[in-house]
Order: sequence, then structure tokens, then C-alpha cells
Amino acid sequence: MTLKTTVDERGIRISYRPVWRTQLRRDEIQDVRLETYSEFIGYGIRFTGTYGTVYNAKGNRGLLIRKKNGRRLMIGTQQPDALLLAVRTYLDAR
Repeated sequence: MTLKTTVDERGIRISYRPVWRTQLRRDEIQDVRLETYSEFIGYGIRFTGTYGTVYNAKGNRGLLIRKKNGRRLMIGTQQPDALLLAVRTYLDAR
């Protein structure tokens, strides 16, 4: 299984191939921040009280997204600074 995150002017697309795809429009996103989380969350798609829906393939670093509707979503990443920069670049372009 492969976790792929794509960021562009439309929003963030998350693909956990071959089983799951989802998209967040940029107008749905309230704020974002980097977070270090417990490796005990595991890998795959997890549902937690602390981070909301977690998409994780490896490691314990991710981008925590708080949506305008109050829900949270965590995207695990091996390149946290690059992902944060890409998301903020597009969010600030609103």
C-alpha cells in the first residue's frame, strides 16, 4: 500500500492505494500544523479521538488539519516541512 498526498490550488488529495482516496477543498481547511504522534497509532487508516482520521504509512510525523466543521485529519509524512510549506502556500493564496 502507498500513501500519496497531492497539494494544489483546489486543495489536498490523499490516496492510500489501492483502497482509499479522499479530497479536502481548501475552503474546508481552518488551519494546519505539524505534529509528532505516537507510533502506537499504527499504519493504515485509523480513527482516533485525538487526531481524528489518521492516514499513516510510516513514522510518527504528520500534518494535522483542522477543518472548519471542527473535524480533524492527520496525514503522516516523511517530508513534514515540505508538506506544510506546500499547504500553507496554497492556503495563503486564497
